[in-house]
Amino acid sequence: MKKSEYIKKREVKQFIEFFASKICREFEHRYLIRQTGEEWSCKNIKDAALSYRWPWRGGSNLLCCSVAELKNYQSVLLKALKKGGAAKLRASSIDVFRWGGVLNGNKNRVTAHEADLPTKYNETISELWLGGDDSILGKVWNMNSGFSKVYSLLSNGMVMYDSRVGAALGYLVKQCAIARKWDTIPEELLFPFAPPRNSATAVNPLNRDPGSFHGVSFPSFSGQHGLQSIFMLRASWIIDAVINEVKCIKESDLKCGEIKIPKHRFIEAGLFMIGYDLPTNLTTAKQSSKKSSINSINTQYQYQTLCKGSKFNAELSDSSSTLRISSKKGKPANIKIDDIIGALLWLIPHWGTVEFFPLDNDAAKVRKGSGKNGLGTALFKVIGKTFNPPDASSLAAILYNLEVLECDQSRRSSNFRIKIMPTRESLVESLKNEFDGKSDES
Repeated sequence: MKKSEYIKKREVKQFIEFFASKICREFEHRYLIRQTGEEWSCKNIKDAALSYRWPWRGGSNLLCCSVAELKNYQSVLLKALKKGGAAKLRASSIDVFRWGGVLNGNKNRVTAHEADLPTKYNETISELWLGGDDSILGKVWNMNSGFSKVYSLLSNGMVMYDSRVGAALGYLVKQCAIARKWDTIPEELLFPFAPPRNSATAVNPLNRDPGSFHGVSFPSFSGQHGLQSIFMLRASWIIDAVINEVKCIKESDLKCGEIKIPKHRFIEAGLFMIGYDLPTNLTTAKQSSKKSSINSINTQYQYQTLCKGSKFNAELSDSSSTLRISSKKGKPANIKIDDIIGALLWLIPHWGTVEFFPLDNDAAKVRKGSGKNGLGTALFKVIGKTFNPPDASSLAAILYNLEVLECDQSRRSSNFRIKIMPTRESLVESLKNEFDGKSDES
């Protein structure tokens, strides 16, 4: 269906009215920010947008700074798309993924399909626009949290539909259903979410599930590109309708010096902040800092290795001295930050920063001393016998995501090299920012 038909549906109209009323009226929400231990709270959606924070690398975490950066990316993307500039489309897409903390996996996709990007992006935005039809969105290429950001910038007025925005919209719909005493939630308003990437050992796991209402649950869009695309369009329709209803967002709320924040980005930012963590019950009570451990069976893994795509989780210790890596198989690895720096320094005399070196993660060969002087051997030399060489695969994916390592997967064996030699302090800071972004899905 198209927007004109969608927003006339009875429950959709009621939800638009409810949503608009919560922009500036009471809609309190609070939670604990896991990375800092600080409490975040808002009085309503406008307040949530004004309290926006996103610790991306390269600038302030304020909304105006993010918007300014996104406008730059949008300009490059649109110019490159108009001229068929595949290389610039790839580079700018990677910039957007980096901003969003979702490089893992997405960078490889745009690199592998660089020549086809103009065609694939044009096909997508011909379907994904405010005047479009949600019944033709089943085959949008590579829709996920990362590509949602790119497609949003290519399609004027479209919101970035990620796990946090989806969770917040579902939560609002549920509160509307309770307030308006609906019998059920119609399919048109079952905004899907994606589970957050909680560690298997998390004692205070994030929640993105709005819960059920009269036996009806909100679905997950993980792996369902068509579902995410449909609701990205529907969310944009609703927010566009809400903008027409709301008069309390002032021009001063939308300006930071010379930077003007589009209204749909402002509302999207409020939803993004609210959707970080939802209550596990129907109230907006403060989340406990001591929830029970999450069952590892339900863990959503943050990363995948570059060669085999094996999934794993990673997190910093409380003291920021150790990187913890865990997966479904094998024992968790605890690699000290000092040892990571030591391994990189060990590699430089052997390979420099120009030559490519191997992953070198064969346990038997590395332990016997017949490794190839790659990352696995370097870590084994620095850490000693307690290091399990296959864990070099996971560490390589993390360092690649941080752009410490460069990877050329067209090379058959020696395909890594040091791109930037970090200091201990810069590596810790990059890891903190990286994991702050990992409450989203890639």
